[in-house]
Amino acid sequence: MTKAVHLLSYEEALELPEDKLGEIVDGEIRELPLPNNSHLFLVETLADIFRPHLNPKVFRVTISAYGQGIRRQPVFTYRSPDLGIYRTEDLKKDHYVWAVPELLVECLSPSNRKGNVNALMRDYAEIGAPEVWLIYPEDRKIVRWNFVERFHDEVTGGAVAPFRFPEARVELQALWDAWDGVLQ
Repeated sequence: MTKAVHLLSYEEALELPEDKLGEIVDGEIRELPLPNNSHLFLVETLADIFRPHLNPKVFRVTISAYGQGIRRQPVFTYRSPDLGIYRTEDLKKDHYVWAVPELLVECLSPSNRKGNVNALMRDYAEIGAPEVWLIYPEDRKIVRWNFVERFHDEVTGGAVAPFRFPEARVELQALWDAWDGVLQ
């Protein structure tokens, strides 16, 4: 006999203690294991590369520990991306971020803490994210999804930049060095 799982509504989720490292997906609470330091160093390095190229009065670069709202109905879903770039004017004081991101980034370490990647990408496409990067540090590659032009590509060397921010060029070696603990 399978035990019935209670699917959380948005209102019920607001009553829970804050856990910005977890997620609620299709009404089910998902506890995510803490990322390791390599994960943290890579994400921080990427944010450090992006920030000087984006006007902070116009764009905000956020890292971890926030909930990206996906849907309130029929059951609540929020995700905790590793990095997001948002228009500052779209961010409101709320329990979750409901703004459409300009870019979302996930570092998928070997433990693949996010679960099913197809479901994750479906959620990000649903909210209208124009671009999502999936970083696979062990494989030394980034898969960039462009939901506007409906394609994805794989970058394994050299440099990469967000489609909307070509001036925010990222040398991949800087990310791999951060992952390996070579801090500048």
